[in-house]
Amino acid sequence: MAAASAVRSQQEKAKDRPLLRGPHNTTYATVLAGVTFSMETFYRTTRTQGLNNLPKYRGCIVAANHWNMAIDIGALMQTCPRKVHFWTKAELFHGPTLIRKFMNAMGCLPVKRNSRSGKKESNDDLFQHTINTLSKGGVIAIFPEGTSHHSPHLTELKDGASWAALQNAAATADPEDYAPLVPVGITYEPLKYTWRHRVNVRYGTPVEVGPFLAEFEVDQRSAVKKLTQALEAALREVTINAPDWETLNAARQLQSVVLGHTACADDLETISIILELIEDKTTAFTSVVQQVGDYHVSLQGMGLKDKDLEIGNVPTITSLASHFVVHMFFAIVSLLYVIPSFLISAPAFFTLALLRHKEVFPESKAQKQIFSGYVIIPLCLTIVHFVLSRVIGFTTPLAKLWFFLILVLLSMVFPRAEDYRRQTFDMFGTSTRLLFARIMCGRGALHDVLRQRDHVREHLQSHIDPIKWQRRTRAMDGKKHQHAVPLAPHAVAAAPAPLPNGIPDPHGGDKLKKRIVTTGSEQPK
Repeated sequence: MAAASAVRSQQEKAKDRPLLRGPHNTTYATVLAGVTFSMETFYRTTRTQGLNNLPKYRGCIVAANHWNMAIDIGALMQTCPRKVHFWTKAELFHGPTLIRKFMNAMGCLPVKRNSRSGKKESNDDLFQHTINTLSKGGVIAIFPEGTSHHSPHLTELKDGASWAALQNAAATADPEDYAPLVPVGITYEPLKYTWRHRVNVRYGTPVEVGPFLAEFEVDQRSAVKKLTQALEAALREVTINAPDWETLNAARQLQSVVLGHTACADDLETISIILELIEDKTTAFTSVVQQVGDYHVSLQGMGLKDKDLEIGNVPTITSLASHFVVHMFFAIVSLLYVIPSFLISAPAFFTLALLRHKEVFPESKAQKQIFSGYVIIPLCLTIVHFVLSRVIGFTTPLAKLWFFLILVLLSMVFPRAEDYRRQTFDMFGTSTRLLFARIMCGRGALHDVLRQRDHVREHLQSHIDPIKWQRRTRAMDGKKHQHAVPLAPHAVAAAPAPLPNGIPDPHGGDKLKKRIVTTGSEQPK
């Protein structure tokens, strides 16, 4: 009864919080439509997880990692069901009237950046605007890393988000209305600046500010630092953190062996555990990594890729030949499907690719392509329309208009047509490599490398699964409304013990030898 009464109380309060609803003005809705169109055109998919972690009846501060300049802003706007307010440099609010009105309509909050101005300026107005927005149920997005970067891990967090959250809590009478910090991890897989790759946006468990408020009233700086540490720990739960790109690429290869290439796109838990195991550098896991390296050497010797062996068995030559013919047919169909739209889009496509190549900073490559596309694509379509109209002989305005609309439609179809072509060519490549390996190396060699894959996969799982079990058990134990779940015997790490399949787990500190053979994965520079 008390819980139902509390819910009704929150619902009553929600009536006075207009920002709990979605976009409430035409300007924001229009910009959101453009952002969504741009994200869906450049990236193949945007996956969202954990939206249930957004508070339902109160405002919150969304704290996200900042890996991809303005594209991170677009990812938050696209995935958040409520209007997102951003801290924006104050200079924009002192410009032309039209820009100032636009900033206000978008819900931007002016922040004075002392490092840029050269003098120390107060941000009291910013925090007051933040408190007012949160009290109305608003979502404020902050990038606590401060600036965009290209490191494969979180950089040092600034304290602005923690200051805002604690100042808001100190000014709020009801503890149930405190705005939490919601960690958001934005990852781009496999690369953030390549056309038709994927975006993952993960909303993590909120960090409540109530436990830090009492200390904040006594020692503000200490409380803020502790809240920032808690936020960093929460952000690490929803982001991928590797010491360097070489390690991350090695971890992704191990992840693909364990899960398969398709499942890797949604995975965060397995790759995080693998990165921890690589960092620990134990002798047992080093031995497994060496076995994976030997496995990839065997693959290269047969002209295969790891994903080719996800079939799990050795097909007959007849079966492989039939798959080869079918996949070749669909590859030809997809090529015929994509050629018309590719020819129309080719000038813009290669121009944007050149801009990406010329851009020095990896974190700026994607936004440069997207923003430039709004100019380059219409310009290239106009030129193509002008040239083809002359060649074909369209003379009447109506014929030219219809022809231009057809060109626009073809250019809009191109991204999805290219997705289909890549998928069919990928399947055709797999069937081709398997058929070639079956003919040239024989059934026995193919069977041996499949057994080798199963062997290293079992060994990797014997290291990863106990850690997964421990994490999930701790998470369940942390929920007060659930009964404690005992650890599995093999998951207790009280003393060194053999892991499944007889793999020892000594606590040695031998240096990890990275013998993973690269298979075409690109290391960003």
